[in-house]
Amino acid sequence: MISIITCTIREHLIRNIIENYLNQLFQDKELIIILNNDAMDMNLIKEKVGRIKGVTIYQLPQGYPLGECLNYGIEKAKYDYIAKFDDDDYYGPEYLTEAMNAFKKTNANIVGKEECFVFLKSNNALLLRGRGLSNKYVKHVSGATLVFEKAIIDKIKFPNLTLGEDTEFQKKCIKYGYRIYSTSRYNFAAIRGNDVNEHTWKISDKRLIEHGEIIAYTDDFKSKVIERSDGI
Repeated sequence: MISIITCTIREHLIRNIIENYLNQLFQDKELIIILNNDAMDMNLIKEKVGRIKGVTIYQLPQGYPLGECLNYGIEKAKYDYIAKFDDDDYYGPEYLTEAMNAFKKTNANIVGKEECFVFLKSNNALLLRGRGLSNKYVKHVSGATLVFEKAIIDKIKFPNLTLGEDTEFQKKCIKYGYRIYSTSRYNFAAIRGNDVNEHTWKISDKRLIEHGEIIAYTDDFKSKVIERSDGI
């Protein structure tokens, strides 16, 4: 069983959050949404979400850093595993299933993806970053793909940061002796919008392309992301 934690400051991304949750084939799950924007009307958001099974919504003052919001959500979580979902990315139907299978097959305390796809909306480019870093133990995975044992939080919490909180969390976990495993490149894509200021990580599309490789220009990146083949 797994608890998904997602924090958002943008009302228009609620639909994406819910779609990612409902699309998961893994059934034993709950979704905890943390609203981190004072202008968001929690009652209105609840009306939009409706009575979807397993969804709980909380609101914290927007002055709270992302790390503190995550810690709050984890405290509310029912289950023994935590998955951090970013509000604007894509999580394929088998994303959670793959992560939970990795815990069964490895000695990892944390799993995620260090080799992963990035889709650039500006030019419909699908990039691959971190080639060769799948299916092995690593020291870091993409923050948007963190899945970990809830018990870790008894020893190590997310720092009170909004940028780099996931990196610092993983550094402390490594020092403490926890193991991090990078799963396949599939079932996830980071989505980059046209406006870099909409993202916490203010990296330009140009820099992303320089540090990755373009796999395709496509209007249907999802079919390539969930495809399990050796053709890429």
